[in-house]
Amino acid sequence: MKDKVAIVVLSPVDSKRVYALHINMQYANFHNYDFIVEKCIDNENKLSICSKYLPHYNYVLVINSDDIIFKSNHSLQTFIDINFNKTPVI
Repeated sequence: MKDKVAIVVLSPVDSKRVYALHINMQYANFHNYDFIVEKCIDNENKLSICSKYLPHYNYVLVINSDDIIFKSNHSLQTFIDINFNKTPVI
C-alpha cells in the first residue's frame, strides 16, 4: 500500500516564488502527493503548521524555503522505502 505523503511549503507567496511553487506542485501532482503552501511568518508558527498535517499523512515533507525545486522523476516514496522502513519519523 502506498503511503500518504504531503509536501508542505512554508513560504510567503509572491511573484519571485511562483516558478518554484509551480514546479514543485507539478512534481507532487505527478507522484500523487498532496501539495500544500502555508504562509509562515515566524519560527513559532512552523511547528503548529507542521503538527496539523501529521495526523493525516504517513509522511510530511516540510520545505522551509522555495529554493528547493523537485525536477527528478524519482519519487519520495522510493527514498522513504529505502531509508525509513515504515518507522515513524518527525
